Amino acid sequence: MIGAGINEDDHVIVQQQETARNGDIVVALLGDETTVKFLRISGKELFLEAANPAYPPIPFTAKAHEPKILGRVVGLYRSIP
Repeated sequence: MIGAGINEDDHVIVQQQETARNGDIVVALLGDETTVKFLRISGKELFLEAANPAYPPIPFTAKAHEPKILGRVVGLYRSIP
């Protein structure tokens, strides 16, 4: 999520909740893995979208992954060496 200002080794602060608004950065569960992505809402469709345009959006209704929102990113902690 470097395009969103979240760098490697940063720690995100997450408010646990199962819903989010369009454009929120969320932590989502995709199968057995978690990911940090933008939530995009287009009509009745929801997508998880990377900050890097090289990665395609993930439809939130994808049965293969059964995505679930775990929380909304509300802050960031960055250690300065």
